[in-house]
Parts: sequence; structure tokens; C-alpha cells
Amino acid sequence: MKERFLSFVVSFFLATLLFAAAQGEGIDGLIKERVTLSPSRAGLSVSPEEVDFGETTAGDVVNTLVTLNNRGSTPLPWTLETPEGWESTQEREINGLLAGAPTYIYLSLRCFKVASPGEGIDTELAVMVGAKTISFKKRLPYGSYHFPLLIKYLEGEEVLFVNFELVEAKKGSPLIIDPPRLDLGVLTPQKVYTRQIKITNRSGKMVSWRLSVEKGDGKSNLFSKRRYISFQNEEAKGLTAYLPPVHLREFMEVTGSWRAQEGYPAAYGTGGILKYHFKSTGMVLYLRHGPEMGKVAVYLDGQLLFVYNAIHPETIRAEVPIAYDLPEGPHVLAVATFEGMALLEGVTLLGKEVQRAPSRWLSVLPDLGTTGRETDYVNIRINVSEAIGGTYGASILLNSSAGSVTLEAFWEVKGDSLPKFLDVYRYVSKQGHLYTVNPQGEIMNYAGRIYRKEGIAFRLFPPGTPGTTPFYHWFNRVTGDSFYSYDLEGNRKNLNGYVFEGSIGNIATSRLANTRELYRWYHPRKRLHFYTTNGKGEGMGEKGYNFDGIAGYVR
Repeated sequence: MKERFLSFVVSFFLATLLFAAAQGEGIDGLIKERVTLSPSRAGLSVSPEEVDFGETTAGDVVNTLVTLNNRGSTPLPWTLETPEGWESTQEREINGLLAGAPTYIYLSLRCFKVASPGEGIDTELAVMVGAKTISFKKRLPYGSYHFPLLIKYLEGEEVLFVNFELVEAKKGSPLIIDPPRLDLGVLTPQKVYTRQIKITNRSGKMVSWRLSVEKGDGKSNLFSKRRYISFQNEEAKGLTAYLPPVHLREFMEVTGSWRAQEGYPAAYGTGGILKYHFKSTGMVLYLRHGPEMGKVAVYLDGQLLFVYNAIHPETIRAEVPIAYDLPEGPHVLAVATFEGMALLEGVTLLGKEVQRAPSRWLSVLPDLGTTGRETDYVNIRINVSEAIGGTYGASILLNSSAGSVTLEAFWEVKGDSLPKFLDVYRYVSKQGHLYTVNPQGEIMNYAGRIYRKEGIAFRLFPPGTPGTTPFYHWFNRVTGDSFYSYDLEGNRKNLNGYVFEGSIGNIATSRLANTRELYRWYHPRKRLHFYTTNGKGEGMGEKGYNFDGIAGYVR
């Protein structure tokens, strides 16, 4: 082993000298340049130092990545060896050269059925770096596993620990939602949209279920820091050639013979290339596996990351992490086909902040049912009539006695037509006042209460306006009180019994040009709040209200 590793190092050094000579630098010049350098001490680091594939069973494909970094300035050859007790395909090791940029090592754990279930599971761990792939195989009984992968270099070695648990059957709900995640694309304000999902049952036994929209913790309107982007073109399902959906055409390029399969891009054989331009700090790719699938080469910013084998005995979906901790961008993902078939479902962009959509925007029909061997269809209705420009997300929970499944939905609302300022209308009822940027006539029904419009109370700013921040709304369904603040902690007020409703627009936290104070008043006995730009509170002090400070600055 040691002799092979030293041979790799010597071969790399000679190849470097020959390359320099071919470029006209001359071997003497190259050696002189290397001698004049004062490199820091070489060293290799692995992040993370341990990967956990979790609970796996026959038919599963689980992927992850680790990053190698060079702590010195001298290029560092490295080698990853076959773990003890495992069989390897072709070579017994995989190697590379770690220079200034980090190297991604992609790991793919695959579990296959055996003739007799009592014999355990045929397990394969594929390691992919650039154009190189090595696979380690072993038949394992059910149980938990923890073993090291040794990564050797000139000055020593690092250990990457691998964990997983093989089980005969996974715990959790037998219900499956298709698709497993939703991207509704770019929506136009003041409209209502509907998307259909399917619910199936892999157990075959009757399971009763209920669907609901998750309301969040009431403390923040941040839904996630990731955004799923689907490549599916609903309008292309009946077409032969694949075309990106309209809202993605400025970001996607497809060359070669890409066909639309279920609306997704699918290519056969060699020559299909799909490029996606994006700005984010990381990415996950979703693609199909199956007997008819083949291999794809995955590139990031022109560099070959790995060659991925999507061949699998069963047709399944799998996610493949592409990169973490990237600079914000711009970046380009490229996927090239060269064997079999490839079907790409979409990507998740990491580091993208997504606002939580108020649960009242979404409804499901039917919201309960019983599923056995049949397929049930559910319509998800999304009303963006209250939405202002931005990216939104919501979780739809499928609960049953056998467990729960979460469907995440993402969409963007156009902000191009937003005015420079947002008119905030005041509505009044017997219980209190409500402030909204989406008036619904002279009379409005909100949370079962009837409100009468009084007119424009003040004006807020659209999201993204410099010097402003979201102005949040909490609503108490018992008292009918509405509380507003730009502080997600609610100005340390006691908000027990209040439901977080999200942002109604942006407010300035300090005085900007042509802004004025928005005053907050409070009635301690009725526990009601009132907001006005009038310094005297529009006479509310005579009705039992007390001055409660400045809520922010508005137009």
C-alpha cells in the first residue's frame, strides 16, 4: 500500500514537470519557483468528521458529501482506502490532489434486497470524486454500523466515520405524498391557485388520515432558509420536447434531446446537457433512479464534481447534495448525460430566506380520508390575494395513527406591480380595530368578526425598502385585538392567546425623509390596541386608552 501511494506522488510530480515544460515554463524555472516559496506546513482536514445515513432498508439510496481542505499551501496528494472487511470494485483505493480549493467527496449508500430476507441486506457504499468512482460492497445483517474510512496523505492520515442502521422495515407513516415537495413557481397577486397531490399507501392496510396546514410557532415569520425549485413544466406534460417553465427560462439552458416525462426534463443516451444558473450558498439535486436510468456527470461552475450512477432495481426518488458553504454566487450547475436515461426533478437552493405564509392562505379538500390500495387525490388551494412581493413557504401535515408526513410548498409572489407605498386601511368592529393592506370592500369578515372600513390610516413601505423592516401582526381570536410591531418578540408584551399572522408590509424603525410617527394606544380593561399618526390619538384617551409609545415611522 505504501509503495503504491509513493508511486502516485512521484507520478504526479513528474507529470507536473512535463506539463510545465509543455507550457514553455521550463523545468528549471518551475523548480526555482517552487524553491523560492515558503509553504506553510501541509495538513488535511475533513468536514464533517462523521456522517450518519440514518435508518435504511432494502431499496434505499442515501447520499451525502464531505469536504477535504488543505491547511497548507503545498498541493497535497491523498488516498482513501477500502474499509476493512469490505470488497471493492476494480481498484482498492481512490485518490486525488488537494490544492488551494476544497475537494468534495460524494458518498452514496445503497441497499438491495437479497433472495432470503433473513440473510440481511446487500449494502454498497460508492465514493465519487471527479471522474473517479469506487464502490465497497458487503452483505450485512440488520443492525447498527459504525466504521472508519482512512484518508491518507504524506504527513499522516484522517479518519472519516460512517454510521447507518439497517432495518427490515422503516418506522413511520406508510402513506406517501406525490409529489413529495411542491413548487408553485411565480404567482400573481390577487389570485387563487390550486394544485393537486396524490396520497398512496405502501402497506396495503387501511389507514385513516387528516391534512392540516402548520401554523408555526408564532415567534417568527421565517419559514426556512432553503427554497425548492421544480423543473416540472405543467404545460409540457403532453409535449414531446421539454421546455423549461416560463419563470425559469432565463435561468435554464437545455441542449440535446430532452423530452418531457411527467413534465420533467428527461434525456436518453449521450449528449444531453442541462444548465441551471443560480445564486445561493449551496444546492441539493433531485433525480430519479430506476432500471432504465443511467449515468450523469455533474459539474459546478465548469468543474466536474462527480459521475453519478442512477441505475437501481426499483423506481425511486433520491436527493444528491451538490455543494455547501458556497459564496453567494452567481453559479452554474450543469448535468450531462452519457449512459442510459436521466430524469431531473429539481433543486433546493440553500441559504435562501423564505417567509412563512399565514395558514389562512391555504386550504385542502378533502382534508380527511381513508386510504388502502387505491390512490386518493387532494386539492391544495392557495389564496395570495393578501400577499405582497416575496418568496413564501408552508408545511402541510398528513397525520395518521401510523405516523405523519410533511409536504413543503414554496412559491414566489410578483413584486413588480407593487406601489411605492402600501395603503393601510383601518377597519373597526365592536371588539377592536384591524389594519390591512388588502381591503375587501366597506364590510369585511375576518376570523368570524364583521369589520367596517374607516379609510386609510397610514402607509407602509414594500419589502426590501432600505431603512425598513417587516411590520408584524398578532391577532387574539378571543378578545378580537390586533397587535402590531416590528419586533418579533412583540416588544416583550404578553401575547398569550395571540396568533402570529405574519407581516403586513415594512415600517421604518427611525425617522426617514417624509415619514411621521405611528403611535400605539392601549385600553387596559378591554385589552385592545389602537394605531394612529395623530399625536392626540384621535380622542381615544377620552375613551379609556393610554398612550403606549411609538410603533415606528410611516408615510
